[in-house]
Amino acid sequence: MNNKYHFNEFEKRFESKEIVCKYCNSRTMGDPEEQYYASIYRVMNRSNIIIKRTVEYNEIKIGIPRCNDCFKIHEGGKARGGFYTIILSILALGIFHYLFGEAVVYALIFIPIILAAFLPMGIRENYAHKHNIPTEEAPTKDNEWIKSLLQEGWSTKRPEV
Repeated sequence: MNNKYHFNEFEKRFESKEIVCKYCNSRTMGDPEEQYYASIYRVMNRSNIIIKRTVEYNEIKIGIPRCNDCFKIHEGGKARGGFYTIILSILALGIFHYLFGEAVVYALIFIPIILAAFLPMGIRENYAHKHNIPTEEAPTKDNEWIKSLLQEGWSTKRPEV
């Protein structure tokens, strides 16, 4: 275990003892709930039987210190991303219905689905950069403990069956 972190038994996560925000590097962290918790995974057992495939893995959450202002910026970016996606999807379906009729709307329904998948990410990143802070995931690449765990075989991607 790393001495810069405290394990919270109730929440089952590692909370940072550092108090300086890793996003703006100027303000101090307040509430541990405002930290960004990066999840990392390690496969413990994988079975591939003919009729059943399973994977067992461990997950740990490691807190990245974040001040209240950066927390609000990240949450605001998420809210705006979802809102703009819904509005643009409804607008796109309305335009398709007006221009091409109802049958084409059902054929082109995949366009709002693609918007819903990728647009919120771009809006979140743009909103964070507009406020001169990195995205939520960016400081995890610089965290020494996460780097060492990744070298030991842990992964940032959830294992799939």
